[in-house]
Amino acid sequence: MRQLTLVFRNCDQLTDLSSFGQGLKDLFALQQLALTLEHCSRRTDLSSLGQGLKELVALQQLAITFGYCDQLSDISSLGEGLKNMAALQQLTLMFEHCGRLTNISPLCLGLKRLIALRHLTLSFSECNQLADVSLLGEGLKHLVAVQQLTLKLEHCSGRTEISSLGEGLQELVALRQLALTFSSCPWTADLSSLGQGLRKLVALQQVTLTFEHCDRSIDIFSLCRGLTKLVALQQLTLTFEVCNMLREISPLCLALKTLVALQQLTLTFRTCHWLTDLPLLGQGLKELVALQQLTLHISDCPITDVSLWGQGLQQLVALQQLTLTLEHCGRLTEISPLCLGLRHLVALQQLTLCFRDCDHLADISLLGEGLKELVAMRQLTLVFRNCDQLTDLSSFGQGLKDLFALQQLALTLEHCSRRTDLSSLGQGLKELVALQQLAITFGYCDQLSDISSLGEGLKNMAALQQLTLMFEHCGRLTNISPLCLGLKRLIALRHLTLSFSECNQLADVSLLGEGLKHLVAVQQLTLKLEHCSGRTEISSLGEGLQELVALRQLALTFSSCPWTADLSSLGQGLRKLVALQQVTLTFEHCDRSIDIFSLCRGLTKLVALQQLTLTFEVC
Repeated sequence: MRQLTLVFRNCDQLTDLSSFGQGLKDLFALQQLALTLEHCSRRTDLSSLGQGLKELVALQQLAITFGYCDQLSDISSLGEGLKNMAALQQLTLMFEHCGRLTNISPLCLGLKRLIALRHLTLSFSECNQLADVSLLGEGLKHLVAVQQLTLKLEHCSGRTEISSLGEGLQELVALRQLALTFSSCPWTADLSSLGQGLRKLVALQQVTLTFEHCDRSIDIFSLCRGLTKLVALQQLTLTFEVCNMLREISPLCLALKTLVALQQLTLTFRTCHWLTDLPLLGQGLKELVALQQLTLHISDCPITDVSLWGQGLQQLVALQQLTLTLEHCGRLTEISPLCLGLRHLVALQQLTLCFRDCDHLADISLLGEGLKELVAMRQLTLVFRNCDQLTDLSSFGQGLKDLFALQQLALTLEHCSRRTDLSSLGQGLKELVALQQLAITFGYCDQLSDISSLGEGLKNMAALQQLTLMFEHCGRLTNISPLCLGLKRLIALRHLTLSFSECNQLADVSLLGEGLKHLVAVQQLTLKLEHCSGRTEISSLGEGLQELVALRQLALTFSSCPWTADLSSLGQGLRKLVALQQVTLTFEHCDRSIDIFSLCRGLTKLVALQQLTLTFEVC
């Protein structure tokens, strides 16, 4: 046997693993072993397991997970078992919610013998009695062949300090990838040892550092001082989540300036209430001329000014992907400098801008100005949620006009109650002749009533293959006829999703079938009409369906439907779709009778059907 996997979950009566350990002794050829024990609360003795591991001299990959093993306290035999594994190349040890585990020193000493090890993952989560990790560095420093190291210490509040970790790290001269996660850390005020260890790892190419729920101050100076020496670093991910004692990031900005080889950068700051100098990030970005991917996620932080970010972006001429998310930043009122910074990103191919719960954001007038220079862009995603002061999207529409290479566009407007005019958006869409995927969502836009310009915008999209249009809780929307007429031109369309939910003034869908019947290439259709109590009938839907000869997947949802007593047209439409393979029909809260006869008569002709889902709920 070369590979063995054993999993025991929720086996509360399991008390004896001795036979398993004895069985391992004879598996001299075993190369891969994975053992999982979760919610096995009575298991305490690992001595037999350790004895068995000793004999696996050919083992190359070992993964052991202990989860919610409340009685586990002694893992010394596990450390003993590791000592003979000179051939081991990958080791993963996970201890989660092992509340009685106090000492990992024997395990650390066992690591010293793994001279061939290339990949090491150690995770200690919710081991809140774990007090001594002093020998962790001693174990690590002998692993001179290790190229990838992942270490997680989460909610292990009993430990005292990790100075040895830095001492061990500095010996790992072959290390290429490093990921460290510290959650609920009582010792983050002094990271000098960790910083010193990082300074020696000049071959590092990828670094991920995560700090979560750190109630004490974070020694960001020592940490960033260590980063400055990583001249070969290509990918850096830093996360600070619920770190309310984090007061400054100026040391990070200085460190970024030295990482001239960096190609991917991800920075996340969530719920750092006292972090007032976030705008300084722009100064750190200026020197990253080789950067190709940048992700900034800022949530619930006191940011008001993004002008320096705009200046920083101007220098990133090699940038190909940019994702910027701002959430719960209630003091932010305008993003003009940021928009102007976008103009210089001439190599940009993917852009995502997401603004959630920025309830004072009112001015995006320069967004279009920033977008129109991005002529190489292939993907654009814009999200505005709960931005109640937002009233004008005209510049966005104008900016779209010059994005001739754009292939994917996603726009979400939710809870932006003041938005009414889409004319500029429609004009911009008209120019996107290369667009292949379009997704637009309007949610809780109470003032939205006229979408005729959206229908006009669709007419030129002969290359469009996927279209998703979602209208949810748009109470003033009454007429979708112009939109339906716009569908007629989408001759290349393969996937179509239309959703109208809680549009309770929507009265006329008579042209829906007229729009559908021209989509002869469509293979997947999803249509939802939910709580649109004002509509009268959908006979045209069946007439349109019967022309979709290429259709393979169909999903229809009708909720609170006043017209289900006559489904003859729908049934007739279904009878023609002989190539259908998947059908999902959902009827919910239909107060009137349902013409099940016509519906099922249509289903009888679907000889190629492989999957059928029918739901009748509160009918």
